[in-house]
This record gives sequence, structure tokens and C-alpha cells, in this order.
Amino acid sequence: MAMIPDLLVTRYLTKLTDFLEGEICKVIGVKEEIKKFKRRLERLSPYLQDAEQKRHQDNRVNIWLRDLKGIVYDAEDIIELCTLHGGSELMSLQPSSSTLVSRPFTLLASCFACTKFRHEIAVSFERLNDRLKEIKDDSEIIAGLVPLISHQRSQDHPTSQRLTTSLEVKADIVGAKIENDAQTLIRMILGMGGIGKTTMAHKIFHDERIKNSFPTRVRIHVSKNYKGIELLKQLLKNAKGSDDEAQSIQELESKLVGALVNRFFLVLDDVWSVNAWRDVVFEDEENENPELDEMATKILRKCDGLPLAIKLIAGVLISKKRTRRDWERVVESDSWRMRNNEDELPRALYLSYEDLSSVLKQCFLCCASYVDVSFTADLVRLWIAEGLINAPNGELMEEVAEDYYKELVMRNLLQLDPRSADETHYSMHDLLRALGTNLIGDEALVISDGRVADTNPNPSTQIRRLWMSSKGDTLRLPGAVLEQKSLRVLQLYDCPETKTIEDEAAALPALKNLRVLDVCDTQIERLPDFIFTNLLLLRYLDLDRTMIYEIPESIGRLANLQTLNIAECESLRSIPKAVTSLGMLRCLRVEGTPLTHLPRGMGSLTNLNHIEGFVVGHGDLPTNVDDGCDMEELRSLSNLRYLTASKLERATLMAGPLVLENKPLLRHLSLSWTNREQRDDGEKEAAEKTCSGLLPPSSLEELTLHNFPGRRFPNWMMSTSSGTSFPHLEFLILRNFPCCTELPPLGQLPRLKFLKIEEASAVRKVGPEFLGVCFPQAVAFPRLEFLKFTGMPNWEEWTLYAASEEVGAIQERSLKLFSRLARCTFTGCPKLRGLPESIYCAARLKTVVVSTRDQLSEVEFRRRETMEMDDCPDLILARDSTELPHWLLDRIDREREEKNSVLPSRTVITVKAHEIIIQQNRPVEAV
Repeated sequence: MAMIPDLLVTRYLTKLTDFLEGEICKVIGVKEEIKKFKRRLERLSPYLQDAEQKRHQDNRVNIWLRDLKGIVYDAEDIIELCTLHGGSELMSLQPSSSTLVSRPFTLLASCFACTKFRHEIAVSFERLNDRLKEIKDDSEIIAGLVPLISHQRSQDHPTSQRLTTSLEVKADIVGAKIENDAQTLIRMILGMGGIGKTTMAHKIFHDERIKNSFPTRVRIHVSKNYKGIELLKQLLKNAKGSDDEAQSIQELESKLVGALVNRFFLVLDDVWSVNAWRDVVFEDEENENPELDEMATKILRKCDGLPLAIKLIAGVLISKKRTRRDWERVVESDSWRMRNNEDELPRALYLSYEDLSSVLKQCFLCCASYVDVSFTADLVRLWIAEGLINAPNGELMEEVAEDYYKELVMRNLLQLDPRSADETHYSMHDLLRALGTNLIGDEALVISDGRVADTNPNPSTQIRRLWMSSKGDTLRLPGAVLEQKSLRVLQLYDCPETKTIEDEAAALPALKNLRVLDVCDTQIERLPDFIFTNLLLLRYLDLDRTMIYEIPESIGRLANLQTLNIAECESLRSIPKAVTSLGMLRCLRVEGTPLTHLPRGMGSLTNLNHIEGFVVGHGDLPTNVDDGCDMEELRSLSNLRYLTASKLERATLMAGPLVLENKPLLRHLSLSWTNREQRDDGEKEAAEKTCSGLLPPSSLEELTLHNFPGRRFPNWMMSTSSGTSFPHLEFLILRNFPCCTELPPLGQLPRLKFLKIEEASAVRKVGPEFLGVCFPQAVAFPRLEFLKFTGMPNWEEWTLYAASEEVGAIQERSLKLFSRLARCTFTGCPKLRGLPESIYCAARLKTVVVSTRDQLSEVEFRRRETMEMDDCPDLILARDSTELPHWLLDRIDREREEKNSVLPSRTVITVKAHEIIIQQNRPVEAV
């Protein structure tokens, strides 16, 4: 992908400043030459943002920028290699720390004792200076560019400003992610007069399914000469509310909020202006700035009616102030005219891109260019590996990168994958990906099974990034890549048969500047030796799901390596001790790989903040007492954000402070024991002590306990004050705890959204203690959206209130439960007799699933978007005339008569899109 020149130069100038101030530069002998290079680059820097915009219309500017970036790329490679060689040699020459302090300059000078090496560096920078002078002296190009004043530079960090109104608005006017609780569907019927728009709206309004689904239906005739306040009064009247002679917009809005408490269906007919929709549905702010109406109309016209374009421009406006000046800049932006004649992409896409800061532009291009990458964590790691992320003030790069990701989502340039409950995956609209492809240019090359795709190689352009797919067993790098020797990113995709890289001797010089190497999902059993001994600038190595069986000790030479992915490698049994010398390592993923142990010394990797698959202890009889890691190794990893640990039955008794207590950044924690059918009391007690010693910090957002053999959960989970201890916990999975008879009191976790309880064979009853409520406190599970119980064969009863009828009645009246619950699932609970009333009364519940021969005998069928009852042989369906349409009641009666009042085994009843489907061991039949 094309690197944004302003970002590339700014990043390199920072590195150059640090290098000039360091010891290594003093002994190379080219300090003046490097200073000259830096000065020339600084003089060019103010022109780069304007050049980046004009390169799309002026090919001369495009060539000028391409040559400049090539120079900076080459200079960056020289500086990084020089720093790496100097640093590694300095470390190898250390006789002791005290000697190093007394003789730093002498040792460092010996690192570059080789006259040839120093001469090569000097000659390289002289050549780079000559090339840069030619670029700087190109007066024809410089004269046509507008320098950017320093204070005008866009900020690297997201600084978006959301709009505020007199009423709290949970979703943005257009385009931002609508919150799950909005439950709003907006559709427009557009067209010239007389084509039947009103007739269609009339039929929809009076449809039986609409009547059954929306308690309040309102239809308003707008006309051309409407008045906003009259529309609101008419809406309030139709909603059975009273305006009480209210005269202001704000007064009417407040009354409408009280009148429209349930789902409602609104039809605006004969609309001539988009302002009518805004006046009725969104706040008017008492015409805070009526000039914006004119600007909004112009912006909508420029979007050509394309929904994606409107969403993207809304994402732009979110970051602007609500002033005519700011919105006028959007209307008058040159970016509306960036579209090429042969380019059919909407102009709004270009504007939304140009409104980004340099670093966000680069991050967006990454998203558009990476093939087969949809996992947010992978995206963040790749951004870091490519050097896009600068973390000032001691922040972690991962934290800054995630902020960039969130801003791209907020601007609608990325979308959260709705299939991912924990929001760990993203997707990108095809038109946005096409925009990115157009902007990337020739620096990136995609080769699909030997054929060039997406972009054509330009002989005058250095290929920096390569994505390849192949159906053969040997990977063949393109001749241009072997000749240019400038590749920085190499990713394989759809290479299920690839085992080797052809012609290793030729590949070595071609890959020496590589930062990213991704060969996951291939059949590769071993990597060439030069990968570990010569690719010294490598930062990201992904070997996930390969057949690799050995990682050599020479991996310790990869001093710049930040990410090592070796997850689900079935043939790999161990990783070498040399991994503990990778001081720059930030992420280690070994989840699903059958490692016997991790080498002792992992605690020395103080930059490590993400560990997937921390294996406790040693699986084989250790031949060396130093083999294997214990949980104690984690104490020094104060930046840890993500941890999954397994084999906790091997953990030794931890002494001193709690292992995880100094982890203020820890977000994700997964603790796992080996699954065994039989455990003695000693093992159960040991598990309880181990878990008690792993109290997570209050920063925790996701927690999983897997195969916990203890008889009782630790105190930090069983406490009714867990809501105070874990105020940020959103996702909780408790899986396979065969000895625990009682569930933790989870109802007071204030941000819990997702709860899954699996394989709890000892649980027979779930009572009020599950809520964790202490009266008169009357709220439980306030933000829970997804609830799933599965594999609980002995669970018989679920009650939420006290056994005493009088006390239970008081509790039922005062408790507010499951206010945001959207989906509830029960599978593998054959003895459970019924569900609590509060489940049915959850106002936002859309889906209830009961399946796998569960013998629920008391299930009420109420209005839901989806309700499935699968394989429930003893189910009697409640007949609720207030909730079900008459035709379904008749169908249920017929089923009862035919089946003796009991629906047969394998019965699935689904309400989806207002259609009810009953399935009984036969193809689905729509009623």
C-alpha cells in the first residue's frame, strides 16, 4: 500500500533525531552528512500534505512524491540496520554492567571497527543526499504546492467532537452505529408524483403484521408548506398525548418522549423536503444555526442519494463544529472533485478519506489492502509492525492503535461484524475497499495463483508490499521483487498446499528489509535458515496453523520481532530458550499448539503485553530444573493486557502479593485447567487456592474460566460486591465446572453484556442469590444482552424471588431485571421445568431458544422476533390471546387436538420477520 508521505517523513524525522543524539552516530563518522539530509527533509515536510492531495490530478506530483518516498524508505532501512547492528554488538561485548558504564564509548567504537561497514554507511548517505537534493531543487513542483503552517497540521490522535442537544440522543443523526436498544427501522419511498408512493405506504400502515408489532401507529400528511411545530403537535395527538398548549419545540419533544415509550410506527406522507423528517424525528435545537439547513441540503445533493455516501459524510460532520464555516468547508472541499473520469466511486468517499489525519489515512489503507484479515487484534498488530503507531507520553502503542480503530468505525469507514458478539471482528464495504485500492497505487501487489490482481506492476515503482496466493507446493516470488530488493510486507493467503519457498539464495537479498512475514494456513514444515539469521528488521512473524515442527535457536537474532504467532501448530512441541531474549516482543500467540512448556525466563520480556496460551509448568519429566514457567513469571509483566493461561493444575503455591494485582491494563483473562473425569479432594482444593490467588484487576473486561475443578468459585467471584470490584467486565464465560453447586452472584456487574454458563452438571437450582441483589437495591443485570445456559443436565429450578409469597411479591414489584436482554438460550437442560416470569417480561427480548430434548413444560409463547423450541417432547404451548394472532391460535388448537395437547418431539416454532414457522421432523412450513 502507498505510504502517506507526510506520515512517512514525520516518522522518519523522529527516528533521525533520536539517532543523531545517540552514541552509535558519534562513531560512524557521517554525522554531518546525516544532519544535511535531515535539514533538507525538514524543508520539504510542509509541502507534503498538499502534494498528497494533488497527486491524484497531477501525475508529475505523483512521480515527485514516489521518488521522495523511495529515498526515505532507503534511509530508514539504513538507520534501522545500523542501530540494530550497533545495539546487538554492544550487548554481546558487555563483560559486566559496571565495565559497560565505565567504557561505553570504547565498546561502541569496536562495534564499527570494520572500516568497510562504516564506509558503506557513509557512501549510502552521500547518495541519498544527492537524490534528496534533486527532489528539493525541483522548483517546478515546489512552486505549485502550498506549504502547511505548523499549527494547521492535523492531529494524529482522534479528537472527534460529538454533537449535543437538549435531549439525549443515543444514536447520531445519520450513519453512526445505531445502538442495539434503538430498535428503529427507517425506510424511504422515493419517486416522482403519481407512481403509487402513498398507496404503498397506506398498505404497509394497515398491514396486520404492522398492527400486531407496533402498539402505536401514527400517520401524518406533511405537504409542501408545513410548519415543524405543527407536525410535532400532530404527532403528539396521534400518539394519544396532550400538548397542554406547549408552544416550544423543546416542550413538545419532552412530552413526546413520555408518550412514545413503546415501539411505534411512523409514516410521513407527501414529504417535499428532508427538513420535515429532521424536524419530526430529530431535535431542532431551536434553530441554533438555521444556516446549517442550507449546508445540509447542499451536502445531501452532493451525496447523490447514495446511503453509504450519506453515512460517510455524517462521519465527517461528527468531527466538525456545528457552524456554517466548518460545514461550508465540507461543501466546498476540493475532495468532491477528486474522482477520475474512469472511476465510478462516489465523490463522498474521497472526501471522507481526505478528512482523515495522515495516520488515519494510512490505517484505512491498511484495512483496504490486507487480504483475508478481519480480526481486530491482527489489524492492530500489523499497524504497529509497519511503524504507523506513535505512542507519546508513555502510552502503549496498542492503546493508541485501538483508538484509531474506533475512530474509523465511528466514521463508518469500518463496520463491526454483527456475527461477532464481542466485537473482535470488522468488515469493510466493497466500495470503500475499492477506494483504498485506487489510492494504494503500485507500491502494493496482489498475485492470485500466479496472476496479478487489483493493480498492475509499474517498472519504475518499488514493490513494498506483496500478497500472494498459490495452489502449488512451492512459493515462487515474482522476478520484479527479486530484482528490486525492497519488499517490506509479504503475506500468503489461500495457499493450502504450499510447503517451501523456491530458490532461497535469490530470496534472501529480496527479503532482507522485510518487516511483516505471514505464512499462516500453509503446509510449511520449516522456514529457511535465513529467515531467522538475516531478516533482522522483521517485526511480525505469523506461522499460525502451519505444519512447522521446530523453531530454531537462531530466532534469538530477530531483535526487532514484536509479534510471534504460532497458534494451532499441531506438530510443534516446544519453543527454544532463545525466545526469552526477544526484548522487543509484544505479542506471543501459542494457543492450541500442543506445547509441553514455555521456557523459563518469559518474565524478562517486559514489553510483552499479549500472551495467548501461557502454559504453566512442564508436561514431561523435566531434565533441567529451569524448564517450564510458573505463574510467578507474570509478576514483572506490568503492561499485560491479554492473558490466556492453561494447565493451571501444575501451578505451584504462590507466595507474596497477588500475581495479577499490578496489571492495571489487563483487559482479557482466560484461566484453564486440564479436563479430567476424576479428581481427588487435594486437586480440588489446590485449584481453589490457585484461583483465589489470581484476583484480576478492576480493569478487566473479559473473563473465561474453563474446566475449573474446585467445589466453590473464589471469593472474588462469590462476593456480592463484585460489581464494585469489576466495574468494566462485559463478557463472562464459565465453562465446565463439574463440582460447583452454586453460581456466583453476577447480577450486580454493571456493564455485563454477554454471559455464557456451560457444563455445570452439579447445579440443581438457581435462586435469588444469582442476582446478587441487596434490597432496597432493585436492579440486576442492567446491561445484559445475551444469556446462554447449556449442558446443565441436573438443573431443575430457576427462581428469582424469595420462597415466601409475601416477600417474593414485594421483591417482584421492586426488582428491575434484564432491562436490555435481547437473546436467551437454553440447551441441554432436560430437567428444567420452566423459566422465570422476568425472562418473558424483558422489554427488549427478541429471541428465546430452547432445544436439545429439554423437557420444559411451562413455556409461554409471547411476541418475539424469534422463538425456537427444538426437540422438546413434553412441551405444552401456552395459549396467550393477547399476544398471538388469531390464525396462530387456531393452528395451535389444531396441533393440540391432533397430538393430544402435547406438541411432538422435534418441534421448532419460529417467529421471524413476522412469519411463524412450525417444524416437526419435516421441511419448514411457513404458516
